[in-house]
Amino acid sequence: IYDAVSYGKLHYSDTYVRKDHTPIVEVDDNKNIISYFTTIKSGAEKYNLKPGSLTSALLEGRHNFGGHIWYYAKDIV
Repeated sequence: IYDAVSYGKLHYSDTYVRKDHTPIVEVDDNKNIISYFTTIKSGAEKYNLKPGSLTSALLEGRHNFGGHIWYYAKDIV
């Protein structure tokens, strides 16, 4: 599959969320940005969270996860 994506033969759907390419932000209670992360994986690793679990929380619309408030960067910026 990797080669198919690399060579443009396979495309991700618009709703597919890639943990390695999706920017997220950590915000406070007033939605002020605390931290910006270029990937879900990097945000999760900073706080020793599982990237898949953070991804699932965001997909389900749960912004509070692991004691922090998360949003896709495109939804805040």
